Amino acid sequence: MLVKKKWGTDDDKFIDVLSKRSYSQIAVISHEYEKISKKTLVAAIKDEMHGDFENACVAIVEYSKDPASFYCNKLKKAMKGLGTDDQTLIRIMVARAEVDLQLIRDVFGDRFGDGKTLKQWLEDDTSGAYREALVGLLLGNEQQ
Repeated sequence: MLVKKKWGTDDDKFIDVLSKRSYSQIAVISHEYEKISKKTLVAAIKDEMHGDFENACVAIVEYSKDPASFYCNKLKKAMKGLGTDDQTLIRIMVARAEVDLQLIRDVFGDRFGDGKTLKQWLEDDTSGAYREALVGLLLGNEQQ
């Protein structure tokens, strides 16, 4: 039986690994890949894939390596520049409120806020009841 040689990326292998392994396993795979190839797994994915499949694979790998930073990046992109990606902002704030929003808030201020806290970013980018709701989610039980 002849084995056909194939050019390009074996998408099925990526699907298999990224959908059947835990996030901690994917983080280890990513780390080991970088040691072997001298290139990050995210860079390799971006070189080999395109469109929604690329975006999904990159998101899985980035999340697996550092969930808080993953969400910080998404929040910053949602608020940076002109206009606000309200859908992304609301989705993350609501979904993470009782999970790890305090950690995301701390990481954002330390590494992503450009000298401002996540609260300050929200206050600068939103207004009215919308601002109060988002800041309320952010502060949770810390509110007076």
